[in-house]
This record gives sequence, C-alpha cells and structure tokens, in this order.
Amino acid sequence: MRISQLLVATILVSSCSGQEFATRQNSPTTENLRGVSALSNRVAWASGSHGTYLRTLDGGKTWRVAQVPGAETLDFRDVEAFSADIAYLLSAGPGEQSRIYSTRDGGKKWVLQFTNPDSKGFYDCMAFWNSDQGIALGDPVNGKFELIVTEDGGKNWKPILGLVQVAKQRASFARMIAEEPGRWQRLRSYLTRRIVAIRQVFSPSLSMTLYMV
Repeated sequence: MRISQLLVATILVSSCSGQEFATRQNSPTTENLRGVSALSNRVAWASGSHGTYLRTLDGGKTWRVAQVPGAETLDFRDVEAFSADIAYLLSAGPGEQSRIYSTRDGGKKWVLQFTNPDSKGFYDCMAFWNSDQGIALGDPVNGKFELIVTEDGGKNWKPILGLVQVAKQRASFARMIAEEPGRWQRLRSYLTRRIVAIRQVFSPSLSMTLYMV
C-alpha cells in the first residue's frame, strides 16, 4: 500500500482537552512516501522513493526534502527517528537494493550501515527499542524469514538464523514496533491470514514479540 503523494504524514497533536486529532498536510515532493516517524507534535521524519527523506521541526509547517547521496534509485520504505538529528532509513528491494542508512547530524551526513548480501533477499521494515538496539525483517529465503539485529547503533548488524520456518511463496510487508518490558506495544508483520506470535530474547532487559498476520 502506497502513501498518497499528497499526504506527507499524519501528525498527532494534543488539544486543550487532552484529546488527539490528525492534521493532513500536502507533500512538498512528488515522490511516493512510504514511511513516517513522528517524535512529537513538532519533529517528524518521512521517507520515500528515489532515496528521498523529509524532516520537519515545526509541526509540518515546513518540510526539508532531500536525497541520501548514492541512494537515488532506492525506495526508503521505513524510517525510525529518535531526535531531530538521529534517524535510520531502510530501503526495500531485491538483493543489494535492501540497505540501512543512518544519520546523527540531521541528514548532513548519511552512513551506509548494511547492504543485503543475498540476491534472493528482500528486506521490508525495521524497529528499534532505542537509538542503539534494533531489528530488521526481510522476506523468507529458503523458507525462513530474514532477521538481523543491532545493539550498537547499526555499526554491526547480525543475522538471527533459523528463527521462523514458513511455507513457500509467502512474503512480508511489515511495520514493527519494538516492545520494552512493562510497555505493551505491538510488533506486527502482515504476512498471511494466520496470526503467529514468536518471542525471542536478545538481552536480559529487552525482548521482542513478532505478530505475523
């Protein structure tokens, strides 16, 4: 499902009564936008086709539109941001088109952290517990979903092998939210009509629940 070119993001803001409502904004770019990460009612990031990303610091009144150098042919389907300066972008596509970039200076410099080495692979999405610890999910290769995890801000992405066995011809288009102990947040991946829950512990303080539909 593609996000409309006319819709940058839905930003949640609080009214005087404490309720939340959505504001639709016109996009300052003609690129197809696929991901959004809203940190507050002022700071948000978005991502899309042809290596495009956007950032607002004033609640969407103005958006900075730019391309990641060297990523002009990539489709950024997911963005995970932690501040006005720190953000991660994941591009989806076969083989080396699946990549992860990061910035720690608001997009002035982007670092290529991961390139999918498997020509059969296709990464779809990622989620983070914090700015250092995260996970990315890809379509099945040889009957098993691709999962990689980082615990050092993306300097190293390590594969988790043999976690999920699936039937042939299943693919994922996912959105994921990491779960912290004591905070019941959903981590969902849209795969089939069946729902499967899988728990994998990566460290004593962090765990993950993956819901696949």
